Formats: sequence, C-alpha cells, structure tokens
Amino acid sequence: MDMKDLLSDNKSGSTDIAIKLLSLYEDGKLDNSAVEYLYNAFSGMGLVRNIISRLRSGDKVQPHEVKLELKKEEESAVKLAVTEFPFKKVATISAGSMLKKFVTSSKSLDTLYILESRPMLEGSAMAKELKSSGIRAIVLTDASMCVAVENANAVIVGSDSILGDMTLIHKIGTFPLALCARRLGKPFISLSISMKYEEKFTYNTYPGFQLHSCNEIAEGIDCINKYFDKTPRDLIDYIVMEDRIMTSKSSGI
Repeated sequence: MDMKDLLSDNKSGSTDIAIKLLSLYEDGKLDNSAVEYLYNAFSGMGLVRNIISRLRSGDKVQPHEVKLELKKEEESAVKLAVTEFPFKKVATISAGSMLKKFVTSSKSLDTLYILESRPMLEGSAMAKELKSSGIRAIVLTDASMCVAVENANAVIVGSDSILGDMTLIHKIGTFPLALCARRLGKPFISLSISMKYEEKFTYNTYPGFQLHSCNEIAEGIDCINKYFDKTPRDLIDYIVMEDRIMTSKSSGI
C-alpha cells in the first residue's frame, strides 16, 4: 500500500480509507506535501480530512491511538442506534463500516433494502457479503430508491461528513433518497461520529466534489461522475453520534 494505491481506492468507505492513511503515516510513507495533497483529494470525507488536519498541525500524532479512538466512537454510535431504532425493515445506500456494524448487530432487523450504489456498486457487494452471513439483503437499482423506501420502516445511512449547519455529506444518491423518505413519511437517520464533523463548513461553503472518470459509467461518453452529494438538515430526522442523538433542531455537535 502506498499513496497511489490510497488515491485509486474508489470502493472503500471513509473509515477504511482513514485506517489506510494512518498506516501509511505510521510507516513513514507520507511527507508534508503528500499530506497536504491528500487533504484536498478527499473532499467529501470529513473523517479523512480531520485526521489529515491533525497530521499537519505539528502535534505528535500516534496513529494507533487515533485508530482506537475511531473504533470506540463507531462502536458507541452503533450501539446507541441499535437500541433506539429497532426497525424490522430498513432501506439504505452504500456500504460504510458503521452501516455494516449496525446491520450485523441489530436483533430486530430482518430485511435490508440496499441500493446498488453506482458507479462502483458497493451496495451490491455488501448484499453478497451479508447473504453469506445469513442476513436478508434485497438489492434495487438506484433509480428504484422510492420503491426501497416504500417497503421499509425507515431509511438508515452512514455518513462521510457532517457540516457545521448539520448538512450530511454522503454517497451520491443520498439526497434524493432523503427526499423519497420525506415524501413517503419514513424517518431518515444517519449514523455518524464526532471525528467526521467539519464545523467550519456549511452547505454553501463546502468545497466542490471531485469528478471521476466517465469510464466508470460507460466508455466514449460525456458524463458527470461524482461520488458524494449534500443532504440539507431539514431532510434529516436523526443523526446518531457516539454519545447522543441529534435532530434537525439541534444546534450543533
């Protein structure tokens, strides 16, 4: 694993990317210029950017301690979500580590409606993984998201970043999924942690998302291929953190 491998990883969630980043730093494979470049390259991943901010702050960072902090925050948030949201049928998108932990930890969940999550199809990949664990996961095309919501009791997604105005940054398609949830009267819930909080940014000030290769969609065409979108706070019913549950009326993290 080197910096090139990290930058070309277009399937891993922010937690896995962050752990790989910390391992590279621990092995002495990242200099100051590389750290600065990575900060801009990972627009959309608040966890990764916040860890990079620590690395470039000049303070002595112990990667193993940061990994442990990350693990504890995620486990606490998932435990709280499992306790407070015992839904039987859940719709979702993408395949982040917190979502996987929630699905495999829930005692009440019997069916997961998961969108394929184009362009890299990580939702389909997670469905196959869950099937081998005995969990019923039903895959739908991204365009069928409202069908998924109709069949579910709630929508529960992960998060890549939470902004200062409670905007959610997550997998492309999360915003229209939240619109479906609102229109169909289903609660929309995001699983997150404090380490993903980018307080200085808001919906209108967050940096633009990177454009990726059109070959990930189809060859020989023009396209707009982004991995993230922004969901405004008024479409989010609950954000589950490691120590509390926030609503759209909460003032901040």
